[in-house]
Amino acid sequence: MVSIKSIEGIKPAYQEKLLSIGIRTTDQLLEVGATSAGRMRIADEAHLSETQVKEWVHRADLLRIHGISHEVADLLARVGACTVPKLAYRQAVSLHDDLVSYNAAHHVTKHVPTVGEVEAILKAAKRLPKMIHH
Repeated sequence: MVSIKSIEGIKPAYQEKLLSIGIRTTDQLLEVGATSAGRMRIADEAHLSETQVKEWVHRADLLRIHGISHEVADLLARVGACTVPKLAYRQAVSLHDDLVSYNAAHHVTKHVPTVGEVEAILKAAKRLPKMIHH
């Protein structure tokens, strides 16, 4: 189980709010926040914005892919591959180019995945079931 601390943007104050409603792991966040109603419930009960909760749920979705770090999940989301299904339909070279360009401008991570690593990520994403429903 991966702690919610691993999601980019969940600072200690937000962790406490999520912990207060029983959400400790990325799996729990994804399970409860998989639907619009669930995300709204999290936002209401933890006194957070729905937009913020949705962003974190998207990061939790990406973290289901074996080998993706929280930094790479954040980078993927920032280039528009914010959920597993959206990621699964990207092209490796094009996505890699987007990751390199974005990271050069914004310094999100020290290691941008290689084209081969991106191909492996895409392959893994295609095998995972859709979890988030809007």
